[in-house]
Amino acid sequence: FIDLLEHTLVDEFIPDFLDDGYHLSSYTANINRPGSKGMGMHMDQITINPAIPQYPLGLNLMWFLTDVKEENGGTRILPKSHNGLVAPDNMFDIAGTTFASGPAATCLVFESRLWHATGPNVAKEGERPVILQFYVRHFVRPQENFTLSVAPEVEAKLSDAARQAMGFRVTATLGGVEGFRPDGTLLRRPEKPIIALKSDGSKL
Repeated sequence: FIDLLEHTLVDEFIPDFLDDGYHLSSYTANINRPGSKGMGMHMDQITINPAIPQYPLGLNLMWFLTDVKEENGGTRILPKSHNGLVAPDNMFDIAGTTFASGPAATCLVFESRLWHATGPNVAKEGERPVILQFYVRHFVRPQENFTLSVAPEVEAKLSDAARQAMGFRVTATLGGVEGFRPDGTLLRRPEKPIIALKSDGSKL
């Protein structure tokens, strides 16, 4: 969990693409078993309404935990769709797509406007597990509220970079707790989140 948050690839891709103050929206696993028919085509900023097709809001890191190929359900990708040049006519038709493949330990990096889908797994045996880290810009509400769901004992082990990823960093006045905090402040979960304040905003 923590190792991938602090992987060098995060520093190499995420800040330059998403600017300062990025955070994780979700941190999940996708396990594709033999016989799976895959899933419908989608893009990862589909939750943003109204849509902003000209502006990428997120970046996904997909870590292959085993060798990935077309037969075991490699992710289907619609080329050039991240530029808004093409889109699927049928969400459940993978015609015209290509597939992602690579050996275990590969990291596939793709942005949130790319149309993609889990491919059908026609292999006779073996699962195809991947881990997905979906990072978004600082003003996008995350799918998972990590500041609540991360256990205190895990939070205590986080580096500053991992704390930012979990949403503990204040950016452009967003994400504070117990009043205003300067930009860039790394917060910790308060023991008593409800407190009394003086008229000047300081604690009693």
